[in-house]
Amino acid sequence: MLVTAAAIAVSTAGAAAEQPPADASGLVANEPAFNPQESNVPYLAWNGENVRLVKCTHDVRVADGIGGPTSVTNNSVLFSRNGVDANYAIYAYSGPQENSFDGPKAVTTGAAIFRDDDSGRFCVRASFISNKPGIVIIKFTLAWHGILLAQHDFMVGWMDIGSAAITNAGSVTENPGDEPGNSVNAQVTGTIPVNTQFQGYYGLPSQLVMPDNWADWANAMATTDDNLSGLPASAYWDIHDSSGPQGNESPDGSPDVHVDPLDCAPGTVASKFVDQVDNCAGTDEAAMAPRARSRGSSVTSSTSPGRSIRATRIRS
Repeated sequence: MLVTAAAIAVSTAGAAAEQPPADASGLVANEPAFNPQESNVPYLAWNGENVRLVKCTHDVRVADGIGGPTSVTNNSVLFSRNGVDANYAIYAYSGPQENSFDGPKAVTTGAAIFRDDDSGRFCVRASFISNKPGIVIIKFTLAWHGILLAQHDFMVGWMDIGSAAITNAGSVTENPGDEPGNSVNAQVTGTIPVNTQFQGYYGLPSQLVMPDNWADWANAMATTDDNLSGLPASAYWDIHDSSGPQGNESPDGSPDVHVDPLDCAPGTVASKFVDQVDNCAGTDEAAMAPRARSRGSSVTSSTSPGRSIRATRIRS
């Protein structure tokens, strides 16, 4: 989410009414949802987690290839059946790799070409895992009798846990279930190493800290398909709620505000416009931080791009 959450004081008599925070991404609120998979917005995971990558199309010719993979290696998943050829291949990795066991690998089970009954589309899926942190670029191609049907660069960021802290604990004397209740934020950061090759290609630092360096990563590596244009590619890494439906709990239905200030302890809300992933102080510690929201039904994946690592709100 690209957010400039300037802390605006609650309006008083004679002062101008408080306005919701601007959306620094430039995405217009309440516009039709765009497909995040037309950008290379990263999937985020902790070391050791599987990440499933799925690409779908309405092209019925892909039905000829329905079935499991014909080959799975450490670095790739291949399908070749009845003229349909699909391939996931690890292209680049920014992390440490001291031996062949280190780094990202294809998962040997679960890959398939299949029909998604809910959408009527034909999809290709494969999963990858890494025991080491790093940015991974995985290239996907889909062809029918040599005719290219789809091509996409997936990007995954596997992370080490950097830090974990609880903030805004509030009082512990209130009875559970009472309103407004305590809002406790568990904030976790993740670290991603960046080798010299990635540093040279993209101008990144030697380590990315999520969510703090999300904007730096987006500005350096964001790309989009031809269907998305008119804004910098980094704008389409805002997958949270800037173009989503209006918030039900905000004072004016602003799409960037989904938290009812009454959920926060008295005196902790600096602004009426508290975003749903901000703490009750109404601050935004890391503008443009990754969020786990994909719009509409455009993305078919078990792991959403831009998975949230920032905060878990616990209400007592």
